[in-house]
Amino acid sequence: SYGDLRQQVSNKIKSDIPVVLYYAFDWGTRVGPFVGPDIWMPNCGIRSVGGALYEAGFSNTRIVFGPWNPNFDAGKARINGKVPEVFGVGSMQIHETDAHEKIRQAHRLGGERSLIIAGGPHANYQAWDFFYREEGKSVDVAVRGEQYVTLSLMDRILDYKGKNETMLQGFERAKKEGGLEDVKGLMYMDPDRDVLVDTGQQSIVADLDELPR
Repeated sequence: SYGDLRQQVSNKIKSDIPVVLYYAFDWGTRVGPFVGPDIWMPNCGIRSVGGALYEAGFSNTRIVFGPWNPNFDAGKARINGKVPEVFGVGSMQIHETDAHEKIRQAHRLGGERSLIIAGGPHANYQAWDFFYREEGKSVDVAVRGEQYVTLSLMDRILDYKGKNETMLQGFERAKKEGGLEDVKGLMYMDPDRDVLVDTGQQSIVADLDELPR
């Protein structure tokens, strides 16, 4: 169940893991009846994922809304002086320009960069669009779902992450050793075959009351 998964993740977190989730927004898309609500009604999906991570033990999680933070730079983001170990970008297709710019910014940190995750409707329906880009613009993994898939991914990474390693290092080891193949709802690049791996339809929550409010 979702409750068991949440507790399982919580039990595996042994250190402070900074997480930043960004909701992408392209100001050029402001048209018609959406002008106004597009800014003042924060995206629900990224808030739900952020709440799920926080409730599961990622207590150093921050959510950044693009419409409210137009000068946000993913390459300069810090939480209590630390580079985020996980940087997630949630986006609709119409906001992909901003999403890909933030991904490029996150890559500027090179070997110190975050694990970069794509989410939201764009990743759910067109996950492949976050890959096969020029160097420094692809994500590490696309989550084709929300809370359940995200927590399942974090749970598996924590299984492979060494005590003094980052979430990116744990992800790379899990990917190399085939540890992500049974986590439904993911897409990532196979390091050996240079092909995209689609792990299949996302796992869903049976009881919505299990989710954080």
